[in-house]
Amino acid sequence: MYNFEKFQKVFQKTIQMLLDRKYIIPKYLINLELNPYLIDVFFEKFDGTLFFKYALNLNYLSPKESLLINKKKQNIHYLMLFFSTEKFGVKELRLKITEINLKNINHVIFILENKFTLHGQKLLNKYTTLEEEIFYFDELLIDAIYHNLVPKHELLTTEESKQLLKTVGNKIPAIKKTDRICRHFNGHTGQIFRIYRQNELYYRIVV
Repeated sequence: MYNFEKFQKVFQKTIQMLLDRKYIIPKYLINLELNPYLIDVFFEKFDGTLFFKYALNLNYLSPKESLLINKKKQNIHYLMLFFSTEKFGVKELRLKITEINLKNINHVIFILENKFTLHGQKLLNKYTTLEEEIFYFDELLIDAIYHNLVPKHELLTTEESKQLLKTVGNKIPAIKKTDRICRHFNGHTGQIFRIYRQNELYYRIVV
């Protein structure tokens, strides 16, 4: 049985994360006010899953996204958000992969309360054309972005990155893709963060 207040916060944090990435997402998700009845329906009827199209902001494309747009001549992604408060392993994942294939999903975000199994992760890794992310309830509840000790981070636009690299070359300190802040913004290898610290600007390149 889920905890309503906990799930409500996790859901809101997830939507805010998508907005922080500058995804152009449906207004109904931004303005949705959850209540226990809605959540019951969400889990019982929709199995904790949301499918929707979202538009990529063309100024903040990763190399992978740029390649996809060049191939498909469009900036629309098909995203699946999947929330689960139950154990999630290979059996459950196989069912989700079937849905993903049927709906031509190219980006899925798993938001799980329980640890994803190692066997499940290995199965997921086989789908190389699928962009997948995994977040856990507890890590989303920790305010890693808006805490007063965390400086503001933002991804440079594609054009800003080009200009910075022309100026400073490749001599930019690194930030790992596994960094919690980098994961929040879905930073991809080669993208650059601008960091605001005490009226000074710093830069980090994703590796």
